Amino acid sequence: MPLLNSRQVLDGLRGTAAVLWMPSVAHPSQAGAILRAAAHCRAVVGLSLSPGTSDLDQLRSEHNPNNFFNATRQAAEQVDHLAPFVLHVDEAPVDRPAGPVFEAVRDHLSRCLDAGFTSFGIDLSTCEIQSAPDIAAGLLPQVLDLELGVVIRLLVGRQHSVARGAERVSLLVASLKTVGISADVILLPGIDELGQDAIALAETVAPMIAPSGVGLVDSSRASPDPERIERAFVRTLVAGNRLGKPSGDQIDPDRLEALAYMEAINILSGRMTSGSAPRMARTLLRTP
Repeated sequence: MPLLNSRQVLDGLRGTAAVLWMPSVAHPSQAGAILRAAAHCRAVVGLSLSPGTSDLDQLRSEHNPNNFFNATRQAAEQVDHLAPFVLHVDEAPVDRPAGPVFEAVRDHLSRCLDAGFTSFGIDLSTCEIQSAPDIAAGLLPQVLDLELGVVIRLLVGRQHSVARGAERVSLLVASLKTVGISADVILLPGIDELGQDAIALAETVAPMIAPSGVGLVDSSRASPDPERIERAFVRTLVAGNRLGKPSGDQIDPDRLEALAYMEAINILSGRMTSGSAPRMARTLLRTP
């Protein structure tokens, strides 16, 4: 499988207008749909496991990283001319560097690492600024040692104005640097949460956090405007609920796959993502 480290992908796309799309995958049929769409559009893509919980029992039983990896591998075997892809985990918020929530998320991250994931997202949006360094240092040591991709969410929802939100991000990024942690991507709220203020916030934050890139939570409301995404220096669209989650006892995999494929083609055939795989390859080949 052409499974890549998200850090390598983002480095390969640096200097281009392309973004890495990593939608939340809630059913194996969606994984196959995304990989087929990516192959057709020659686009590098990510598949995100997004538990949305910090309950240890649920993380172990309902959000098993090995099951997710194996489902992706089986889906990949059915796709001709498979494009490079990333396996990402998007964890629930952690607000202190100890306790059951911290331990559950740390356990899940460790199992994702063992399973073969290459990109790791933690959520510090609810923690105090002074707690952020200890939380991140406690959750990410193995990921950082292996130089895998790191995405850190620092804001959620409409809790701040653009200016106050940017100030909080700046302070959190500075606090993380005191323990030597610099994320590849700082994840900000998307259009579903902030409307067009999401783009304004990204534009404000981007120069503050360089060389880290800006990420937005993938919006299910509408496809983002490529020109504004480019001006805001957004490098990745992560998780969100664009593909939807299966509900009820009667799940129709064929319908889920068809809907996911149409959504993926809509995104991956656009100018932000189409052809990103060969562009990334050319950049990496030129790198000494």
